[in-house]
Amino acid sequence: MSLPKVTVEVHFAQRLASNEKPTRDKTIKKLRLWMTVRSKSGKHAFNEEDFLKLWKGLFYCMWMCDKAVVQEELADNIAKLVHKLHTTDSALMFFKTFLKTMEREWHGIDRLRMDKYYMFIRRLFREQLEFVKQNHWDKEHIEAFLDVLKQGLLNPTSPTKALGLLHHISDIYLEELTGVGASQLSPQETLMFIDPFCILVAKTRNKSLMKTLLREIFEDIVVHSTVGMEEVLEEEKRLAKEQKEEDGEEESEEEEDPRLPFDYSAIGDRLFMLGSQKETPGLNRKKMYHMAQQFQDLAKGIYPIPDLEELAQISSEDEIEDDVKLKHKRKQKKRMLEAKMIKEKKAENGGMNGIKENKEENANDDLNVKKRKKKREKVLEIEENNSTETDVAIMGKLSQKIKLKKKAKVKKVEDDSKVEIVDMQEESTKVKKKKKKMKQDDQIVPESQESLEDTKVIKRSKGAKRKCQQVEEPFAAFQAVSTPPAIVLKKLVAPGTEIKKQKVYIFRVFILFS
Repeated sequence: MSLPKVTVEVHFAQRLASNEKPTRDKTIKKLRLWMTVRSKSGKHAFNEEDFLKLWKGLFYCMWMCDKAVVQEELADNIAKLVHKLHTTDSALMFFKTFLKTMEREWHGIDRLRMDKYYMFIRRLFREQLEFVKQNHWDKEHIEAFLDVLKQGLLNPTSPTKALGLLHHISDIYLEELTGVGASQLSPQETLMFIDPFCILVAKTRNKSLMKTLLREIFEDIVVHSTVGMEEVLEEEKRLAKEQKEEDGEEESEEEEDPRLPFDYSAIGDRLFMLGSQKETPGLNRKKMYHMAQQFQDLAKGIYPIPDLEELAQISSEDEIEDDVKLKHKRKQKKRMLEAKMIKEKKAENGGMNGIKENKEENANDDLNVKKRKKKREKVLEIEENNSTETDVAIMGKLSQKIKLKKKAKVKKVEDDSKVEIVDMQEESTKVKKKKKKMKQDDQIVPESQESLEDTKVIKRSKGAKRKCQQVEEPFAAFQAVSTPPAIVLKKLVAPGTEIKKQKVYIFRVFILFS
């Protein structure tokens, strides 16, 4: 029996999931060299199955890693493997398989390991955006990167089950994008990066997901905008310079907070266009129109400060479900407390008061029981009235069936009686024939009286033997137990005995009917 061949990817995965840290570190170094050599050669291109096998091992390599500093170092080393792939197709496939493995294994991650996987996802997104940045933010590379997201986690037609993963990606998306390409991206390119989230907000039917996307993507853009804040920012800079001069510090070029450039009017038009489609749900349409109005205000140079009434409406809509749950819990608590108070009062009062209350409760219970009985009786009467019509029809059918059965039984009895009468007639004819034969035998006249007696004895013995032979056939089964009639005849009829005619006649009749 030949064992199945172990591929190189499976070998790496087994070594990456080892319990010992030195073996894991060595395999990551070897994996880095192997990926660079294979991608440069071009003979054996990477498949999706190959990357899935590798990511299985890398996932459990991160699983086995402990301590925060070591985890961050390992996450950086794994995320930088993207730069060892020299083709965009292989790099995007590497990122696609990463999202698939995380989506598959998401529900198996416990709460103690969740923080390091949040950090791991953040680092890998950062390095993937760096790979797109190395290609000078080419439009084709950006579209290919966004297609991976649209076909995977951000696909509105087939929503993912790992909602926690999607919430985390929407939380870190703009933050990592600003850190990588805030100074190089144009407003049109930033709109391309935001467009998948616009589509998902318009088509999703998950309320919690819609709220997180609006809060983490679109409201974050509004909050970090500098519209109407130019004078405040200039005053802050002037005050910072004066303070440094007083302290005697040299002026240094301070790096401003990186901000992504946005075309607010284009974002508002895109949200309005997607919200006006027939497929979008009503709640999503309302929220999208509200956000589109805010972006239109920003485009005009007006910071959208909501009124107190709007804030109250938004807070009430967001907290309606929580309020309902709280009210329900409060009602339950009140009922429990009232029940406890009633029990305590009964225990304190006792005596006659308790007896009176018990009597009143028993009387109320009796009244309730009587009412229930009356209701049941009424229901039974109605059911009986409805069922009488059906019962009459059923009884008519049953009576017909009984009559037919009786007729059949009478016919059977008549047939049986006819058969019995025929059998009796046949038996009577047989008996008559036998009697005739016996009379013929008795009419023989002897020459003398002695010879007559001898002949009578002989004839009697002969006739008895014949009749015994005829009787032996029906009584053949009983010959072993009882003596046959022939033997009885020999005992009764002995030679030299005289038997009168009457006794002989009686004996013959007995033999016939036996």
